[in-house]
Parts: sequence; structure tokens; C-alpha cells
Amino acid sequence: MFEEIKYWLFASYHRKKLDNFLFDSLKYFKGKVIDVGAGRERGKFQLVKEKQWTVVDIDPKLKPDIVAPVEKLPFKNRSIDTIKATDLFGYVEEPEYGFNECSRVLKKGGIIILSFPYMSPYDNDQHDSQRFTEYKIKEALKRHHFKIIKFKYQGYFFTVWAELTRDWIHRTIFPLRYISYLLIYPLLDLLVIWESNSSLNPFWKRYTTGFFVIAKKY
Repeated sequence: MFEEIKYWLFASYHRKKLDNFLFDSLKYFKGKVIDVGAGRERGKFQLVKEKQWTVVDIDPKLKPDIVAPVEKLPFKNRSIDTIKATDLFGYVEEPEYGFNECSRVLKKGGIIILSFPYMSPYDNDQHDSQRFTEYKIKEALKRHHFKIIKFKYQGYFFTVWAELTRDWIHRTIFPLRYISYLLIYPLLDLLVIWESNSSLNPFWKRYTTGFFVIAKKY
């Protein structure tokens, strides 16, 4: 119960949507799976990892199964069935090399599962390097021999607004913060749910907390 409350209070809408999309995509996680950049994985989805799931990260302090960057994966050509690289490429200084490596190690027909934060706070302490637009993501995947199976926005304008409001509440003064948790957080949740089930004007869809993508190697 405490963990559920903690998740509700402190997980971002971007993270919650990412968790939901990942759980909805469990059928794509097959065979030998590598989870790149997941040493500091947050959220609920990390709890489903199984025996053939190998965590790869550049930071040895996080105790991944393998210490390596996505630009230089220590796997043989066409030896991996599934790659998960969520919220990773924004932190990669040479993303083209990273996409190329993912393409190299994936088997033909293999799956890559990605997410990209967009309208979210930058993290300078974690060498946050860039933001990817829809166009940039699709072109990068096409260049590296991937066909997109699923492309989803992680919320639109009102989710972005709710995220900003949530962050402001979380950092405001003590009494107002806890009153807002009880009174305003539920309203923000309802707004995000309403948006996800509504037909919005294309203008509002120009705003998003990020993108979720599943693609197949051809």
C-alpha cells in the first residue's frame, strides 16, 4: 500500500504512461532480451524482468549485468531477440552509433522498444544531451533498418500542463503541498484520463511529455 501511494505521489505522468505502455507490450518481449541503460530503472515495469533479461549500463556503480555503452554493445551480430532502451537516447552523445549497434545485434525480425522524453525537465547531472522529435525518431529508425509497429504519444498538452503543475506542487511549501496532494492531484489525474480518451484538436497534440515506440528489424 505504501509503495502504491509513493508511486502515485512521486512518479511523473511520463513514467506512469511509460509503465502502462510497457505492460501493454509484454507480448513483444521474447527470447534473449537486453535492457540498455536500465541500471537506474524507475517505475513498476522493472519488476517483470526474467532470466534471459540482461541489463546493460555504463555505470558500474549501478551493478548492471554488463557494463557497456549502447554505442558499443558487447554482443555478436544478430544474436539478440529484443532490445529495450527506454528513456536512453536523449543521454547518448552519439545516438547514430547507438542505433547502428542496436540494429547490428538484433536478429532479423527482432524487436526494439524505445521511449524518448520530450517536454520534460532536462537532467544535466546525467549528461542529458538532446530531445528527439517524431520526425527525428522515425528517420533514425528507417536509416537503421527498422519498421515501426507502434508509435504512441505519452500524453498531450494537458498532460504536459498537469506534469508541470505536479512538479510545482511537489516543491511548494509544506502545508500547501500536502493539501494540494489531496485536493489537486486527483483533479490532475482526471484531466490526464480525460485527455487520453478524447479527440483533441491537432494543435494540442503538438505538446507531449514524450514518445513510445516499438519497431521491428528487417
